[in-house]
Amino acid sequence: MMTKLNERISVYDIGLDGLTAADGLAVGRPSRLAGKVMRTLLFGSVTFNDDDIYRYLAELLDTQKIVVEPSAAAGFTGIEPIVKNEPAFNNVNTAHIVWSTGGDMMPESEREADYKIGKELL
Repeated sequence: MMTKLNERISVYDIGLDGLTAADGLAVGRPSRLAGKVMRTLLFGSVTFNDDDIYRYLAELLDTQKIVVEPSAAAGFTGIEPIVKNEPAFNNVNTAHIVWSTGGDMMPESEREADYKIGKELL
């Protein structure tokens, strides 16, 4: 989005490999339509390490008893940079909402493995 190249750039062009536990979000190259539409709607985007989403996944289950898949924990990675860099988004009148779906359809063994990874990282 920052380059405004849309479909003319891929993650490989900027040193990313697209391999992630958040495979539901992994897009190697954006579509022409999405880039043009989102240009006026998107506030920001983040890249993150898998370790971050595993930690959020475990913390969400521990504190809220909510099960999510790794992709669904990705939205939490954007809150800290926004709060640190945009003072208007760091006050008592601001609510940060993460659209976090998925997890109930995952096999129990996968959920347990993901949770174990997250707990080890906390």
